[in-house]
Amino acid sequence: MAGVVCPHCNVSTAFTPVSITGKGTIWEYSSDDKRVYGRVSIDAVVPRGARTPRFAIVACQAADCGRLFVAEEDRAWPGGWRSVWPLPGTAVTSEVPETVRAAFGEALLCLAVKAHGGCLLMCRTALIRIQRERKVGSLEELEQSGAISRSLREQADEVRLWANVVGHEDFSEEALTPEACQELVDYMSSLLHALYVQPARLARHREQRKQAKSRGKED
Repeated sequence: MAGVVCPHCNVSTAFTPVSITGKGTIWEYSSDDKRVYGRVSIDAVVPRGARTPRFAIVACQAADCGRLFVAEEDRAWPGGWRSVWPLPGTAVTSEVPETVRAAFGEALLCLAVKAHGGCLLMCRTALIRIQRERKVGSLEELEQSGAISRSLREQADEVRLWANVVGHEDFSEEALTPEACQELVDYMSSLLHALYVQPARLARHREQRKQAKSRGKED
C-alpha cells in the first residue's frame, strides 16, 4: 500500500494491513478430501464490492506511533488510500477561550467528515462568540479597536457571508467546493491566531524575559 496520513500522529507514513492470525487450512488434498491444518495469517482487508471500495485495518509505521486505524481505498487515485477512522483530530489550542474553542472544534469535525455546510455554520457561531467575548457588536468594531487588521476582518466577513448563503434552504452543496471550505477555515484559524494565540505567546515571552533579567541581577 502507498503512504497515508495517520489520523493519530498526523504524519504521512507508509503502513501495512494488520494481520489476522488463527487456525486454518494450509493445504488441501482435493482427491481424498484430506486437509492439513495449521496457523495461518491473512491481511485485514475487506475486498472491493460492486459499489463499495476496499477497506483495511492498518497500523501506522511512523516512529513512536504504531496505532491502528481504518483506511479506505481512494478510487480517485489508483493505488491510493486515505484514513477514515478515527476522524483526524485537529485540536484547537487552549489559548482560545472555551466557548469559541468548542464552536471551532465542531467546525473542524464537520470539515473532517466533509460536512462543509455544517462546518461554515459552526464557523459563524465561533465568530458570534468572539464578538460576545470581545464585547463588540460587529467585526468592523473589532477592526476599529485595533484587535485585528483590515485583511483579517475581510476574511472573517467572507466566512460569515458564506455561512449566510449556506443557511438558505435552496443552497446546493455543490456550490461549495472542499478546497473553498478549507480556505475559509484557514481564514478562521488566522483570526484566532491573531486574537488569542499571538498575544498569549507574546505575554509569555515577556514574562520569561523579565524573569531571566531578574535572575541575572541576583547573580
